[in-house]
Amino acid sequence: MIARTVLLLSLVLAHANLHAQKTDSLWSAWNDPSNHDTLRLDALNRLIRAVRTDADSAYSFALQQEHFAQKLNLHDWRIRALEHQANSLLKKGDVPAAIAKYDAILADQQCRNDSAGVAGTLRSKASTLYKAGDFNRASELYHQALRIRDALGDTLGAARIMTSLGI
Repeated sequence: MIARTVLLLSLVLAHANLHAQKTDSLWSAWNDPSNHDTLRLDALNRLIRAVRTDADSAYSFALQQEHFAQKLNLHDWRIRALEHQANSLLKKGDVPAAIAKYDAILADQQCRNDSAGVAGTLRSKASTLYKAGDFNRASELYHQALRIRDALGDTLGAARIMTSLGI
């Protein structure tokens, strides 16, 4: 019994150490200005995923990612940062702020005529509204996203939305 406990504790500590090394390495890559900008953004993106259970840290890193991407005019990276922010806000229970992030993403995607991106963001926003109990608005957004996926001929995307609708 004691041997199993020691083995389990050793495995947990080893995993924690590997996680710490990974996050330190990603942080170093992000902070090194000699690295290419997209490599730095990717490192920060991976760091956000690694700490996503800590909503405050993930949100803070996502803000840094957004500002850096905006400075470099990298729309796709900015959208990823906003998505991370929305997810962090949802973990903290701030649904209105998460919806505002989705609205900012939608505005950017609509300006760039990114129909697939709009459909994906509408689905995410609908899912959030559904979980918050706003079933009518969620249904409207799911159907709007479904129409876009159908127009794009994206059967897999349409199927995902239909699953969300229970069809």
